[in-house]
Amino acid sequence: MKTFNFFKAIIFSFFSSALYRHAAKAWRWKGFLYLLTVLACLWAIIALVGTYFITNTLDQHIAYMAPQVPTMTIEGGILKSQSKSPVRITLPNKETFAIIDAGNQIKDFSHEQALLLVQRDNYQVKYEDKIQIYQYSKDSKVMINASDIGQIIAHMKVKIISMLFVVFYLVGLVFSMLWLTVVALFISAIVWVVGKIMRRALCYGGALAVSFVALTPSIILSTILSTIPFEMSHRKMLCFAVLIIYAFYAVFVQPKNDEQPCSCQRL
Repeated sequence: MKTFNFFKAIIFSFFSSALYRHAAKAWRWKGFLYLLTVLACLWAIIALVGTYFITNTLDQHIAYMAPQVPTMTIEGGILKSQSKSPVRITLPNKETFAIIDAGNQIKDFSHEQALLLVQRDNYQVKYEDKIQIYQYSKDSKVMINASDIGQIIAHMKVKIISMLFVVFYLVGLVFSMLWLTVVALFISAIVWVVGKIMRRALCYGGALAVSFVALTPSIILSTILSTIPFEMSHRKMLCFAVLIIYAFYAVFVQPKNDEQPCSCQRL
């Protein structure tokens, strides 16, 4: 019998009857590892693409906002700025991100649309409906200008992007693995029953293995469709239909009971 490794099986899951017969006979519970391999590869690509777009967006925001920052000095816990009136730092979409208010002219930050308010003796950060106030250190002297802001954020960017990649990758991998395992268990019951009706040499372990393989085309199709910039109606129904088609195909290509007895071990 022709054998397939997990990476080869990702491609052959679209058309190879030999793969589905091999999985039913040889994989059984290894189907869990196969699905984990597929999702690990897929989420690595998704996380890389996602962090690339985040990095690109962050670079655009930094290039737009950094020149707006006035020269400031923090000494003895007090902020001094060349600008006496509030300076609003805006995003590319013209929304206010931060306000530099060295003269303490803004009395009620809750009514402002900005997320950050930098004042003479403290700075305030909005967290949803809450405002957290922080004091400056009285033991340090810091001078900040537009170029410093760009350098600071650029230095932090590597750590931020790395953390986002890891979190995005692990969360996506874990939740998709749990969800698709449940789907595979449901489909495997259908495959096993249909296999009995069609008198195929397919026990439950084999039915579960081919269900994991049958998931592959719909997973890849769903990923491709999610990248389309416009809304596609009935996308989930299309992917589910593809899954059902491959599930029935997985049963159909199995040998009949009278040709080859089921080779699964007793579960």
